Amino acid sequence: MIAAALLAGACGSMEAADPVEGPVTPENQAVQTSSLMSTRPGAGIDAAGGILHGDSECPENPAAGAPNVRSIAWYGPDFEELASIGLETLDLDDPVLMLESYVAEINRHGGLNGHCFRVDPYIWSLANPVESIGQICAELPPTQPLAIMALGLDSFGFQCLTAAAGIPAVTILSTRSWAEMSIGMASGRYFDYLGTREAVVAGGLEVAANAGEIGAGDRIALLYAAESERQAAEDAAGHLGLHLDYFAIIPEQPEEVGPFLAATAAQWQNENVTAVTTSADWENVSQFMIEAEALDWLPIWVTTDLQTATLVLDDAPDRQGLNLIQASTWRAPGDPISTLDQGCVTLRNASGAEIFGYRLHTDAWVLLTSLCDTLDALFAAVSRAEMPLTNESMATALATTSFEAPHGLLIAFDSGNQFSPSRMRLLKADPNCALNPWGCLRAISSWFDLAPLMPPDMPAPVAAEGAAGG
Repeated sequence: MIAAALLAGACGSMEAADPVEGPVTPENQAVQTSSLMSTRPGAGIDAAGGILHGDSECPENPAAGAPNVRSIAWYGPDFEELASIGLETLDLDDPVLMLESYVAEINRHGGLNGHCFRVDPYIWSLANPVESIGQICAELPPTQPLAIMALGLDSFGFQCLTAAAGIPAVTILSTRSWAEMSIGMASGRYFDYLGTREAVVAGGLEVAANAGEIGAGDRIALLYAAESERQAAEDAAGHLGLHLDYFAIIPEQPEEVGPFLAATAAQWQNENVTAVTTSADWENVSQFMIEAEALDWLPIWVTTDLQTATLVLDDAPDRQGLNLIQASTWRAPGDPISTLDQGCVTLRNASGAEIFGYRLHTDAWVLLTSLCDTLDALFAAVSRAEMPLTNESMATALATTSFEAPHGLLIAFDSGNQFSPSRMRLLKADPNCALNPWGCLRAISSWFDLAPLMPPDMPAPVAAEGAAGG
């Protein structure tokens, strides 16, 4: 369930729009052009700081192992099995369709950096994760892909593919701990723009405080999963002048969690706690909100992208949901729709699969555009990498990434930003929005640039001037 929670975005339901009616028109088909720059991948790579030069003749389906053909591996769960683990309401577009369309467009225009590319999907079973991930861990490393792209790289995949095999991984919603990021070959080869779990928790407090949603007058409690997360939250609270004085760690044994949450809610209500921040998983947070509702206790809930808001609020009582704020990097209703986002949908529709028919700002749409952001950053790094193109040169190039996505997210891996988010803003539930039964999340603040948060045993980089501004 935890792995499946990574599949959803923070600002919309899985409800699909009515399918596009009528024949496919030129507006929703990719148009072949004479130069890579005039394509959606070319425009995105250029925006992400890439160097465009297509100088190869790429076959329509480049063969694995052929000269100058490099593989991008996709690692992800089987979306068709969501119902088997109780997530039958989720309806997501297959990410491989987007990846293959993006790569095919690059190949049609001469490749990139003297290379042609192919997508090799590795799909693991939600119903049988241990066996299927074990099989991928045996099969994927010998193929030596240039990089792995994943929606969520679980701890098993992380250990065998990046920490052990040293394959650079670029992920969405797949935060690791400080300890994990420092082990073996994973150091410097794991790239998720949220950074580490500890940094996300600290960033959530910073954004909520900067937006004026919590302050020195609040009695704040932390529901957390690891001691390093508590350490990061306490340090952030001290810096911000917040009173973070109450703590509870989620029990390791599942049967203990329910009684623990009930007792903790009663205790914190008696202590007059006014705000709860958390690094716990979405199912624990929503259950804790149910316990609070039973006590008629209405704290402010300070969440982050560590929790999937769609799933938290789908189960949460309405009154509690209205008290939820989320420090987030996701697109939100009300954001302008950029030409890059429009081009992303058009390019996806060139896949030959059923037309992408989801409304703007549903989770399926947010996931699609986020995939495009990540592909732009990945292939911009490919274009900048020194020759020969290897895992090492790829990781070095990714570490120089600094790319502002169309909605304002900053994807940056330079300096200390492999460990922490570069920029976040605050979202809040809007009950009058029709995307979900509970509404949707809308932005209530500007973006805040965050100073890098480093693990305790690593030297902190010099913060850029104005890094704490909004």
